[in-house]
Amino acid sequence: MTTTYYLFFLLVASIVFIVWTTAYKKVNAFFALLVAALGVGLLSGLPLANIVVVLRTGFGHTMEKIGLLIILGTTLGVILEKTGATTSMANSILRMVKEKNAPIAIAITGFIIGIPIFCDSGFIVLSGLNHSLVKKTNYGMPVMAAALATSLYAVHCLVPPHPGITAAVGTAGGNLGMVMLWGILLAIPAALVGFLWGVWQGKKVAYEYIEQERIWVEAKQLPAAILSFLPVILPIALIASKSVMLLFTTPQGLEKNMLLQIISFVGEPVIALAIGVIVSFTLIQKELSHWLSDGVDKAGMILAIIAAGGMFGEMLQAT
Repeated sequence: MTTTYYLFFLLVASIVFIVWTTAYKKVNAFFALLVAALGVGLLSGLPLANIVVVLRTGFGHTMEKIGLLIILGTTLGVILEKTGATTSMANSILRMVKEKNAPIAIAITGFIIGIPIFCDSGFIVLSGLNHSLVKKTNYGMPVMAAALATSLYAVHCLVPPHPGITAAVGTAGGNLGMVMLWGILLAIPAALVGFLWGVWQGKKVAYEYIEQERIWVEAKQLPAAILSFLPVILPIALIASKSVMLLFTTPQGLEKNMLLQIISFVGEPVIALAIGVIVSFTLIQKELSHWLSDGVDKAGMILAIIAAGGMFGEMLQAT
């Protein structure tokens, strides 16, 4: 019979194995997590027949809870990036706060754009704007890059449908709508701390600005700001409306009121994101099927890794 100390050792050893294989040996995270899950099952003495069942259960439950959410969120991000909607949103925010407040502008832009777009993609998409602001203002690239990166990453870590927090909710349980709303609220002070730190420390960093060749989208080709913001704001508003409604409605009252049922339906994170994707179609002039395929393709590897994490988590629970 395995002891608590032995199981704790297996837990620590498996995590060290995952970090070592992915960070140092550059093994794909899916296979690292799969091998770790198998190792924990075998070394803990779990019956061989049960190990396969646990792996399948972990994979299936994870996809059931968050699979659609990841695909829709990724697709929305791709459409906003490809259509120039992210640049349109950034320009709109910049006009409101003026160029003298460039770090604040890029931080707010990163925060809003970071909701549907992954932090790495958002950073790349907005790098052209950042270079332009560095040339036009007295702020250096270390300040601007830190302001953008920390706001993007605060949202990426705390707000669904980003993979990490979404997978955590799927594993630990919880209401995705409430997690999204609380995540946004918690991301604000996190981004603010990063912004203040970037402005404070960034001015101390010596750097040499190097002009980079960039591909610009002409202003006249950019979608209107209101149309660019709508696919991001609308899903959040729908999810918030359901969460607020549930605070003042009983299950019995919900069953008797068709309007409340509709609000509950469209406020489900999956449905709200699907509506956001449909609304984003208004931004597209061409290549709709190609961009939809890009969104699904980009989500594929993320889903595989998260599903492997689900298998690993299920194995830990089973042992």
